Formats: sequence, C-alpha cells, structure tokens
Amino acid sequence: MKEQMVEKGDFLSNLPDSLLLHILSLLDMYDVRMTSVLSKRWKYVWTFITSMKFYEKDDIYFQSFMENTLSLHVAPNIEKFSLSFDGNYISNDEADSWIKFAVERLVVELHLDGLLRLGDEDEDEDEDEDELFKLPSSLFSCQSLKVLSVKYCELNLPATICFTALRTLTLDQIQIPKDAIKCLTSGCPHLEDLSLLSCNKFDDLSIYIDNINLKTLVIEETSEICYCENEIEVYAPNILSLSFLMTTPRTCYLVLNLSSLVNLSFDTKIFATDLIHFATYHMFRKLLEDLSHVKNLTMTSTFIQVLTAFEMPKVAPLSLKVTCLELRTGFEHYELPGIAYLLKSCLDLEKLIITIEFTKNTFEFYDLEKETQRGFDFVTQCEYDEKTYWKDTEHEFSSLQNVRTVEINNFLRQRYILAEVSEQDVVEELFESHENEIEFVRFLLNNSAKLEKMVICIAKKNCFVQFRECHFYLKFMLSQKLLIFPRASPDAKIIIS
Repeated sequence: MKEQMVEKGDFLSNLPDSLLLHILSLLDMYDVRMTSVLSKRWKYVWTFITSMKFYEKDDIYFQSFMENTLSLHVAPNIEKFSLSFDGNYISNDEADSWIKFAVERLVVELHLDGLLRLGDEDEDEDEDEDELFKLPSSLFSCQSLKVLSVKYCELNLPATICFTALRTLTLDQIQIPKDAIKCLTSGCPHLEDLSLLSCNKFDDLSIYIDNINLKTLVIEETSEICYCENEIEVYAPNILSLSFLMTTPRTCYLVLNLSSLVNLSFDTKIFATDLIHFATYHMFRKLLEDLSHVKNLTMTSTFIQVLTAFEMPKVAPLSLKVTCLELRTGFEHYELPGIAYLLKSCLDLEKLIITIEFTKNTFEFYDLEKETQRGFDFVTQCEYDEKTYWKDTEHEFSSLQNVRTVEINNFLRQRYILAEVSEQDVVEELFESHENEIEFVRFLLNNSAKLEKMVICIAKKNCFVQFRECHFYLKFMLSQKLLIFPRASPDAKIIIS
C-alpha cells in the first residue's frame, strides 16, 4: 500500500519534460527555482525553461538571484522573458546585462517594467529621486523579437532601429518625444499592432506612423492625472482599427490622416465622470466628424451619454458612413437621447448590435451655468419619461430604413431571486422592470422596413434561482409579446435564444 501511495503521489514526475516545462512556464522564477529541491528528477528541469518571469518584490538578493539563475540556464532559445523591478537594488548596467541575455537567446516576447530609484537610504527621503530605466541600444537590433511591451522606461532610441520581426508593440506610461514614434515604427517593417497606454501625461503626443502593415492602434488615456491643455495628433494612413480607452480626455484630438480606417471603438475602464464636461462634448463630436468614414463603430455608455448633449437641444445629427453600429448600454435615463442621436447620424446603417450591461448616469455639469446662458437648459430638456421615450412620435429615423440585422445581447439582464411565486408572476415582473428594452425592440421593428433578422439573446445571469426551469416559458412569453408588435418589414424573423 505504501509503495502504491508513493507511486501515485509522484505521478507528476513521470510526466514528459515538455509538459513539465509548460507547467513551470506559468510560474514566477522564484517558484520555478524552488522545484529543483523536489527530487533528482526535478533538479535540472527548470534550466531548460523557455518562459522566464522575474519580479523583484523588493528583494535585496534579487540581483544575485538573477545572475545565478541566468548562469545556470541552458535552453538555447527563450520564448518569453518578463522583467519587472522598482530599482531599489538594481543598476541600469545590471538590467542591461539581463536584457542582453534574453536578446542573445533569441527572445520572441519581451516584457519590461522598470523604474530605477536613486538616492542614499540614509539620507532624507525628500532627497531621493526616481530615474527611468534606459533601454539598452542593443535591444533595438533584436531580430527575433515579435512582441515587445515596455512600461516606466526611457526609450533612448539609437540612430538605427532594426526590429525586423516585431509584430506587436506596447508603450505603457512612457514619455515619448515628438518624432520618436515615427522613428521607432520606421524600424519595424512588419509591425501590426501598436498600443500607447497613458503616455505623455503632461505633453502633446504626436503619433506618426507610415507602416503599410500596421493595422491596429490603441490609445489609452486612463491616468488619474489630468492631461490638461494638451493634444494628440494622429497620422496613420494605413491602419484599419483604432480604439480609444478614455477616462481623462485631452482638449484636442487632431486627425491628420486616417484614411484607411474601418473600425473605430470608444470605451472606458470606469464610469468616467471626467468625460462629462461640456468642453468634452464638442471635442468628441469633432472627433466623430473627422472619422465619419469608418464602417464599424463601437461605443460604450459614457460616450453615449456625452452625445445626449446634442440630441436634447436638437443639434443636427452627424453624417456618418457607419454600416455596423455596436452599443454597450443599460438603457438608462441619460443614454436614450444619445442612442437616438447616433441612430439618426448613421445614414447607411445595415447592422445594429446592442449589448445590455450595467451602467449608471454619470453626468456632472461643470459648465452648466455657462451653457444655460447660451440658451441650453440641459436639465430641463432631459425631463422625460424613459419608459415612453421610444413611443414619442417626434422620433423619425430614416437611417433605419436600410437596417437588415439586429442583435441584442444580454436581454432582460437583471438578476431575480424570487420565492413562492408563479412562473407567470416572474415573467410579468421581469417584463415590467425591463420596459425600456422591450419598447426599444418595438421601436426597431416598427421603423426598420428592410429588416431581415432580429436575434435576441436572453441574459444567462437572470437565472431565476428558484425557476431555472422556466427559461423556456420566458422565451415563449417573450416571443408571444413581440409577435403582436407592428413590423415595418413583414419578412423580418425574430430569433430568441
């Protein structure tokens, strides 16, 4: 019995090296090194690992640990090398040597996150200074590298850049000089994806990219520090997809050339009240005007609410060439006019995708008094009953005449925990609490003359804790309710899943 238990307990050691190395690749190198004491079988397995993750963790022995680990490593190639440190016990030269090691092992994916901290610990803390880690010039000639992510570092670009294999580049919280992106990307002929995350917090950001292979650009502005009075200018005539992730927008986004752009996305990580500012409304509308040629547009709740500022005073809609519009909304009070404004602006719309999710009204009117003096009383104009909003006869949407497909995801999203009530009561209460969504469906059916298909996916999380079995009953009752709605297109099919 004891022998059987030993054999059973040691089954992991009997796995092939390739599988053991894959398991080790998921661990931090501190944990990887600890496996060498498990048994003779494990003693040298780690030395062949091709995915190495180093995190300093404020360890005074980190430098010696790094040197020892790299000296014992025998694998000829490295697939992934991650190095994160805050520099308490590391010099720039030491970090350079570790990166050089990865480059010499033909690293494919490299992630660097470093901030050197200078100053004597015996001195006053006020005299300590932070210095960014300077990337070694040898890195910029690494021809095996396909993925590079750099955070809290100084670019320190050399005269010659030769990233012949680089496909994905991420710069996170980097101070980028004016012509640096142009110089950097010109040395990456096969670059496909570029992400700029919270870069140049206090300065203008110039994005000049002439690569014919670059297809995707992500611009994230989510720093807790306001970007103040600065701007972004973008020249990227070949990119196909542009994503904005904002919470603290700049005062101006200058589009120099995005002529090939097809996909445009606006998102936020949090409910971004900094976006809810009258100056932001006009900046955002101008940005949409400059990018009116895009075919696919995705927008989240906060940006939808920003557009409410133009629908309520009946500002003329935009003229967008969007054929596929995707909205993530909760159908809350300040969202409905924004949705209406977008629908009126998309004259060539063929496909509408709605994903219903939890949102909240985020408006804070910083310039309300100024706008009121101009004759724009926002609060008064937003006094309406959202449950009857889509029944308003003033809403005429010629833009819906070309819509052929509608997809609504997460329908009836609210979670219910009810006890000792009938299926009928559950469904009726659910319909009543989601009247905004249901009325929007009625509105679409009544105004989409060429509609061919409407797909409604009921939310998985409204699980009816006591009534999971009534899901089919819910689908049946919803289909019956929708069947009595008038339809502009007699051939429209409604699919409920």
